Amino acid sequence: MRTIDQAAVRIHLLGHAVEKPVTRGQLQALLARHAYQIHPSELTIVLDDLVAQNMLDRHRRESGGESITEFRTTPAGRMSWARDCRTLSKLAREVFGAELPTMPAALCAEDPAIPDFPHRPP
Repeated sequence: MRTIDQAAVRIHLLGHAVEKPVTRGQLQALLARHAYQIHPSELTIVLDDLVAQNMLDRHRRESGGESITEFRTTPAGRMSWARDCRTLSKLAREVFGAELPTMPAALCAEDPAIPDFPHRPP
């Protein structure tokens, strides 16, 4: 995975776990919706790294007799996520100016409900 993709995945993981506790499976599905194809074992490594860096908390809860692992962004993770979002926003303005360029149709995700590409071509 390219460095920029790794950073994007990290921002997505921290951002989704800010909203509410999420499972590994939910995160895998969210990344897929954003067109990131990441192998489950690779996702586990990224999540373990974020836990080790105190960016995510990992906790287990019982549901219907089975143990479910959930992740939640820590206060340090929220601060890091906010800094990363500001940096990414600044970079986008520096590179693209006030308006993002239109995404070529071949590069757009197939799901029109994904809001990541606000300038999707008709």
